[in-house]
Amino acid sequence: MRANKLLKVADGLIALVEADHADLPKIEKNDVEIVITDYGVLLCAKDLEIPIPEIVLDHLIETGNIVIYGGSETSYIAEPAQVLEIDKNVFIELR
Repeated sequence: MRANKLLKVADGLIALVEADHADLPKIEKNDVEIVITDYGVLLCAKDLEIPIPEIVLDHLIETGNIVIYGGSETSYIAEPAQVLEIDKNVFIELR
């Protein structure tokens, strides 16, 4: 399962995933792995992947928040499924 849209908001990022709310995995901090890519980083957690382009990476490091929303293209309303708080030190270790 992969996020199909990423929105930059004041307090972090919103990752939109085309999946039912109930099908999204419950993610713990130790489930998160961040991999450096040619476009930025790929956040992997259980069976979820969230591509994070370099252009929004500094914003994520500042805020530390990614809110995951599940839904479909035909859904008008999406409910937040989970908030991931990413520690700045994780990104510092990658550099």
